[in-house]
Amino acid sequence: MILPRYGEVSDWLKKHWEWVAAGVVALFAFVLGRRGRSSALRTADDIARIKDEEIEIINKTNEDEDRKKKAAVERLLVEKERLRQEYLRAQTDLGKETAQRKIELLESAESEEEIDRILLEEFNIKELK
Repeated sequence: MILPRYGEVSDWLKKHWEWVAAGVVALFAFVLGRRGRSSALRTADDIARIKDEEIEIINKTNEDEDRKKKAAVERLLVEKERLRQEYLRAQTDLGKETAQRKIELLESAESEEEIDRILLEEFNIKELK
């Protein structure tokens, strides 16, 4: 009973082997396409996660820079006020001239690095807080 059916199937496969091969190829392509789709979704998720992390790092860096600039401006204002008080207390013209020069140096500074350099070199401040 099984043998005659096997023969029918065998004959049918011999006649239509191209259709069978095309079906196997189509099934194989479908399975690979599904895998490729899922890996593409994972890749897209990874890219989105990395982009979010990058945005967080950029925001943190900007906050740090803003904090440093704010601290530099605060140091500048404190030092200017101290120099103005020194200028007012100066007894001689030389003392007033020195205090005025220091004030002008601080006002001419364009960046926080320049302010730090002036404070360190011109005013002999050993450490910036």
